Amino acid sequence: MFVTDPDFTFAVEERPRYDQVRAGMVPRDWAVITLADRFSLKPILWRIIGKTDLPSAVEPGEVARAGYSQNRPFLLSVHRGCTVKTDVPQPGSLVHQCDSMPGDSGSPILLLNGEDANVVGIHTAVEQSFEPGVGYRAKAARGVSASAFAAAAASAIAKNP
Repeated sequence: MFVTDPDFTFAVEERPRYDQVRAGMVPRDWAVITLADRFSLKPILWRIIGKTDLPSAVEPGEVARAGYSQNRPFLLSVHRGCTVKTDVPQPGSLVHQCDSMPGDSGSPILLLNGEDANVVGIHTAVEQSFEPGVGYRAKAARGVSASAFAAAAASAIAKNP
């Protein structure tokens, strides 16, 4: 079973380009999947940390993004030591400085603190600039803050304990 934001639209006509999602859709670009069978693994729980910079003195730790990039689809790649601003530029969104490649969309943004790990968001897209003679450079990356999907995730889990 899976749950998505009912207001998410990805129609080609509503995109700025065929391969992009409108900025207003970023906080709605998530899905919660409930597996039919349980695993005997310790889950990584999501955590809502509203409108803050991570890491910080109040929320210490290390931010990381882990995913399967298009250029290495069978090998997990991790970028550690990046930063995140939650609920920016709008509630339910985030901006981060973690490296990413095509294929990393949907990968978790994690806050690691000692033995604890929490999903604080999901990577969605990279904002790039183009410089002649240099090529494309990432300016920032955008994603979904856990505040955008936590209620739906909790409801889905409650329905399938």
